[in-house]
Amino acid sequence: MGRGDGEGSAGAGGDGPAAEPGKAMVTELWLAPDEFQEVAVVPGSCVTFCLKEFRGLLSFAEASSLPLTIHYDEPGRPAIFTLDDSLMEAHLVLATLLDPESDSQPPPATNGRVSHPPAPSDDFTDDLESYMAALESSACEGEAGAPPSPTFSLHTPRPAESDPEEEEDGAVPGTPPHKKVWDGH
Repeated sequence: MGRGDGEGSAGAGGDGPAAEPGKAMVTELWLAPDEFQEVAVVPGSCVTFCLKEFRGLLSFAEASSLPLTIHYDEPGRPAIFTLDDSLMEAHLVLATLLDPESDSQPPPATNGRVSHPPAPSDDFTDDLESYMAALESSACEGEAGAPPSPTFSLHTPRPAESDPEEEEDGAVPGTPPHKKVWDGH
């Protein structure tokens, strides 16, 4: 999460609908490189995700004095937050918002320090499932080594077939659906 001047931003969107920006709560967080043990970002990059879930993970990381690692590649793709210790490992995957201005622009060339492993040909969900299965099997086998690092496809996953009743007009692709409330009747 950084810019060329060494500072970065992480926007945290609220639960308001994207069609009504005046009703959405937006918090912008600026992070300087000296707040991190290690920084490797593409200059000018930013990411927007839900602050509610991130605060919980951040509170846990601070209380347990565990280092927090954040991996993301571009807006609209998931951000992966990792806490790692000899006794436990936690991964939180959060959806990020797609930048509406980026729809008309090609993705920027990455001449920065961020490098990505070669993209596998499978969809993101297949990669995530195989990674989680590898984590579970390595935990069951009692391996002393570190679990495999995640590799996720850089390609946009194919959209799943959706139920017409659940589709909402004006929904931005790549964003989580609005929360639905059940009144008990």
